[in-house]
Amino acid sequence: MLFNSWQFLLFMIIIFGGYWAIRPRYRYLFLLAGSLIFYASWGPEYLIYLALTVALTYCSGLLLEIFEGGGKH
Repeated sequence: MLFNSWQFLLFMIIIFGGYWAIRPRYRYLFLLAGSLIFYASWGPEYLIYLALTVALTYCSGLLLEIFEGGGKH
């Protein structure tokens, strides 16, 4: 799916509309699913890179919270 294709335009309309149509609590999951679909349209092997990036970012956030003292509630 190229950025200058009609498929991308349709995809963006669906994602943008869906983002505002669902509850704010679940929007991040909707965007994650949209990202997975977008990367899978280029090739399934790109899902590995996305999964690694998501896992690394999540773990880094947890470590930052622990070491900065933000984990004390």
